[in-house]
Amino acid sequence: MRHRQKLQAALLSALLAGMQNLPVTAAQHKNSDLVKATEVVSEKLKGEPNDITKLFQRAALHFALQKYDAALLDLNHILELDEKNASALFLRSNTYLSLKQYQAALADIDKSLSLSKDNNIDKLFQRSNCHYMLSQDSEAISDLEQILKAGTVTAEQKLMSYANLAEIKFRLGQYNECLADCSKAIAIDPRGCGGSAYYWRAESAKALKKMALAAPAAAKAKQLGFVDVGRAVVPNGDLVYANMFDPAQKFFHHRIDTKHFAFFYKTDFKNDYKTEGNRNEEWAKLVAKFAESFLTRINADLLKLDWPAPVNVYMMPDKASQHKFLQEQMDYPDMCTGTILPKRNALVFHTDSGLGTAGHVIFSQIAHNQLDNDDSFSGLIAFFEKLYGYQEKGSSALYWGYHNPWRLKLAAKSLPDLTLAKLIKLSQDSKDDTQCEERLLSVFVFKKERLKRYIELVAANDRRGYGTFLEAAFDKPIAQIEPEWHQYLLDVKRNLAKLEEIPASEFFLSKAAFDKFVGEHRDNFKDLALHASNRSSKFDNAAVASADVLGRTIETNKSAPGVLPKGWIRGGSDPNQYEMGVDKSVSHNGTTSGYIKAIDPSIKGFGTLMQGFIADPFVGKKVKLTCYTKTRDVKDWAGVWMRVDGPSSTNGNSGYLSFDNMQDRPIKGTTDWTERSVVLDVPQGSTSINCGILLSGGGQVWVDDFAFSAVGESGKPSTKRASYINDEPTNLNFDETNEH
Repeated sequence: MRHRQKLQAALLSALLAGMQNLPVTAAQHKNSDLVKATEVVSEKLKGEPNDITKLFQRAALHFALQKYDAALLDLNHILELDEKNASALFLRSNTYLSLKQYQAALADIDKSLSLSKDNNIDKLFQRSNCHYMLSQDSEAISDLEQILKAGTVTAEQKLMSYANLAEIKFRLGQYNECLADCSKAIAIDPRGCGGSAYYWRAESAKALKKMALAAPAAAKAKQLGFVDVGRAVVPNGDLVYANMFDPAQKFFHHRIDTKHFAFFYKTDFKNDYKTEGNRNEEWAKLVAKFAESFLTRINADLLKLDWPAPVNVYMMPDKASQHKFLQEQMDYPDMCTGTILPKRNALVFHTDSGLGTAGHVIFSQIAHNQLDNDDSFSGLIAFFEKLYGYQEKGSSALYWGYHNPWRLKLAAKSLPDLTLAKLIKLSQDSKDDTQCEERLLSVFVFKKERLKRYIELVAANDRRGYGTFLEAAFDKPIAQIEPEWHQYLLDVKRNLAKLEEIPASEFFLSKAAFDKFVGEHRDNFKDLALHASNRSSKFDNAAVASADVLGRTIETNKSAPGVLPKGWIRGGSDPNQYEMGVDKSVSHNGTTSGYIKAIDPSIKGFGTLMQGFIADPFVGKKVKLTCYTKTRDVKDWAGVWMRVDGPSSTNGNSGYLSFDNMQDRPIKGTTDWTERSVVLDVPQGSTSINCGILLSGGGQVWVDDFAFSAVGESGKPSTKRASYINDEPTNLNFDETNEH
């Protein structure tokens, strides 16, 4: 049963009318006003705890604030004092309905109707809702027909009655009767009560095989944004405008529907807002494609989304027109470059604000729905202001993790003396706007590869026993993160001039256009790793295919990319299916690490980054190899390995003397830096020791800080070795490469 929101808005207006400092129209009530009014009434009730009028006022305020349990306490108190209070029974029925306690709601509305005929039509609507949710369809129809026979019924009440009758009759299989009620609703309002009348007309026509009638009705329902969510009463304050016509939509001439959004825009604002803006149509189409790509990447790489589809996006040409629209059409006095209106399931921003604002506002909606536990790090939302990408042939690629120049300029005065402890305290105090400084923190968390973990912890409200989510993401207290943070701020300050030249966010409709953009800004990007979602895929597919901003793609490259560390070689059963090299942005204890990354996630063979050295110093001893590994999305397994070879195995035979590759204790999934070790005997006759890191299947593994230790006496030197065997273990922390 739809359209209960309008009834409850009218109810709230009546209940709250005349209360000090509250506007008459329920839509204009701010939560802050309602809270203040509640405090005033509560103060008065301290001296008059049984004042029914004041108890009722506070119950109405609690109801308006969706504090249904508190409302029930006051209403129960009233009914203990006066069990025949029809108004209290009516409001308690609404409260029970909001709590989905339909039988209790029906009992109260029946009593209220028997005691008083005031608000009779509203009460009949309320009772029809209760019958509907209890699948008492004939009783619901009877109540709606009584409303239509009332002498005082308004056109809007008739419209809602016919629309609700149409839905019930369709569910009962009374298709011809449904069509008749749809026609009556559409005759009253050509919008068909937010599209619902067109939807039920289309469904009934399909059932009757009247396809000529069904097709245009279905198209109209889609245009108006109606979606059937089954037998449901939408609670007040949780408005789902996909099922209801939002009056603001009538202001716009054009609409673009995507899987998760409905974009509304105009192409001529001159008569309305005295503006010459005319880029809105082109930009609306671009943002529509970007928005779907953005959600796909977030869902695949960071957080499984619970998205309230479709979200309405109202797009204005410039800041002035957006401000006026918010005031006049949305009753919203505040002004931000991008605005999120959760109760209207809507986003508002303007063309001149740029693509970064779109990313910021869309992630704000995600944060409102799933990350509302975040009490220390609002810069996470601003993180998505800076991104680059493209769409081509149904696939998209997005890259993020860059600094935002204008925010850097505002935060520059804090560098490099801003400690994490101070920033968190400033953020929690909420006295100053610290979002620019907090955005610095979000990029830091990303560069440390903790962003996904941080978001998952916030979504789960899991601090892992720490005081903040930040500490939980790093799994150590703030004091131990501070040195890394301080070094990061020093690096930002040192590179500030270059970072302030980073271009504005862009999204292109072809890879060729994206590549041209990258070429034009190559100087800005060449020293920056293109930190990305590292995915390029079809919108509902999460298959990996990486590329960096300078076009160093690994999507189809079969030539085994990557610059090898000095002293190390590539090996394995299928080494050309893996990228291997040195990563200067990830390390365990220093500035670099070695890595292996699968090019094709479905690869069956393995690749290894390895080296060998003569065994002489360790012959007759037990040798222990230790190192540190870090993994991401390892599908099959990874392992550290060591092999001791005799004379024959150096010639390509399988005559190794001892071997361990951790296959009996494989590394899988995503892991942080962890110490690994392998211990082998180096018997007499050993000629070389080979070691490395291997990866089998999709994912990526990093390795750093190899070390060797031995126990016992050295044996005789060997006389023969393969060409790649070093004199001793070499470049164990990957600081040197083979580049010239």
